Amino acid sequence: MIWVKVEGYAGAPNANKGVFTNPIKIKTAQTLPKVTTDKSLLDVYLSSKDYDASFIVRPKEGSVGKIEEVYFAESDKDFVESFKLKSVPQADGSLKVIVHLQEAVSFANDTTNDVKMYVKFKGQGTNTPKTATSFTIKIRVN
Repeated sequence: MIWVKVEGYAGAPNANKGVFTNPIKIKTAQTLPKVTTDKSLLDVYLSSKDYDASFIVRPKEGSVGKIEEVYFAESDKDFVESFKLKSVPQADGSLKVIVHLQEAVSFANDTTNDVKMYVKFKGQGTNTPKTATSFTIKIRVN
């Protein structure tokens, strides 16, 4: 319960001179920034070639927040099993994402696939869905 006292209250006398004790519902909300990436096509190679591709994810200009994690949705099993993601935080609040092709790949060689990834921001509210901000990038399997 929150006690609220209204300064200079001139209302009904049964309101205890402006002190209200009725329960007040407060709903918090958090708007997460959109993100941008610097690559439209990413080339990955079989893991035996020990090659990693990378790209940078940034909050859109004017947004406040540091990106903490880029990940695949649990339901995207093909992506989770095919690509290993490593994140390296950058000083400007962006995140360098390194993509490595796993040994067991669910995608055919010489194909280009739209891959959806999700973003979690540092300090993101617990009731804010992690999937609130996402982006799609094209990954070509070589």
